[in-house]
Amino acid sequence: MSETATDSQQFGRLYCTFTPTFSPIDQVPGMQLEITARGKPSESTVVSAFDLLDQQHVAVVETFAAVTTPELHQYWGRRDAR
Repeated sequence: MSETATDSQQFGRLYCTFTPTFSPIDQVPGMQLEITARGKPSESTVVSAFDLLDQQHVAVVETFAAVTTPELHQYWGRRDAR
């Protein structure tokens, strides 16, 4: 069984960028959110690579929830996994 990162272990970097945009259809202003997770697996194995992807997925989902509002969550149909 492979190890997973705990709150005290760093396993990569997370980048969060907001960019002002306009809708291509009606030119309504908006914001584009881009969340990128990067890291290196702890070992050179497929299992370790997938473990890192799982950890990064959790980090991206938690960041999305933290930087967006409940109203937007409802608009996008986000369901809380807890």
